[in-house]
Amino acid sequence: MGKQLPLYNSDSPHDKAFLMRCLGTTLSRITNTGFVVEHILLVFRGINHASQVERVGCAMAVGHCAQTHTDLMLTELENVAKWEHMKKSQGAGLFTMIKEAMPYGKPIDVEVLNLRATIVLSYGYLVYYCPCDVVVQRLEQTVLFFLKE
Repeated sequence: MGKQLPLYNSDSPHDKAFLMRCLGTTLSRITNTGFVVEHILLVFRGINHASQVERVGCAMAVGHCAQTHTDLMLTELENVAKWEHMKKSQGAGLFTMIKEAMPYGKPIDVEVLNLRATIVLSYGYLVYYCPCDVVVQRLEQTVLFFLKE
C-alpha cells in the first residue's frame, strides 16, 4: 500500500485519503516499529498538505495507527513538527534575514501553515483513537504542550 501512494495525483484526493486510512489501519496491526515509522513518514511526505481531503486522510491514518502505537505516533508527530522549523530555515539567506527583521510583519509561509494544520488535525485523531487509559496523561504531557507553541 505504501508504494501505491505516489501513484495518486491531485485528481483523486478522495482515493488517496482512503488508501491512507487503510494503511493506518494496517499499520496498527504491525508490531515492527521501524516499518510503522517508515510508512507513517511516507504518508506525511506523500500528501498535499493544502488539500483538506488528503489532510484528513493522513490524520485518520495516524489516529488508527495510534490505537496500538500511541507513544510511537506521538514521537513521530513531534519529529514531523520539526520539519516546520527546517522549512523556515531552508531559505535563510542574507535577504531573508533582512526581510524578517523589518518591522512591517513577517511573510506567512503557506506550506508551513498547511503542514501545521495537518499536525494539529493528526493530534486530534490521535487523541480520539488512542486507548482511553492514556488519553489524559498524553494530552497534558504532549498534545497541549505542542498546541501552546
